[in-house]
Amino acid sequence: MIISFTAIWLILTESITVWSVLVGIAASAVCVFLCRRHLPLKEITGINYAGFAIYLFFLVGQIYVAAFSTIRLIIRGARSEIVEVETKITNDFLRVMLANSITVVPGSVTLSLQGNKLTILMLRDKDADSQDIIMSAMLMKSKLENRLLTAQK
Repeated sequence: MIISFTAIWLILTESITVWSVLVGIAASAVCVFLCRRHLPLKEITGINYAGFAIYLFFLVGQIYVAAFSTIRLIIRGARSEIVEVETKITNDFLRVMLANSITVVPGSVTLSLQGNKLTILMLRDKDADSQDIIMSAMLMKSKLENRLLTAQK
């Protein structure tokens, strides 16, 4: 893990000097130590990690798509609305990932996750009616949820 993190560090800093390598190794070692000590990784079960890794790439794409859509909404005029949707995901870790993913996607924020119900603040076109906003929230949730369901064992 330290070698992998150091390689990522070197790519992100775009520098392969002795100082950069040493700082990368030190920072990576601290990250690995803190993760092993504070994250309950052994308690996370029922996850297909290959499917989850693919989901992360999908999420990055959705963030970019939503960013351009949100820019268009802001220029045209937008309003916000709170909607409630339900999820089919049964794994607690993946439900939290869905809630966090919705928050990371521009134009939406998860306000609450209670069981399988998500309360989402959505940014929508100022002329959209309530039914359009609910359908939009369901579509966004479904895209993310369907990908996360492939990561659920």
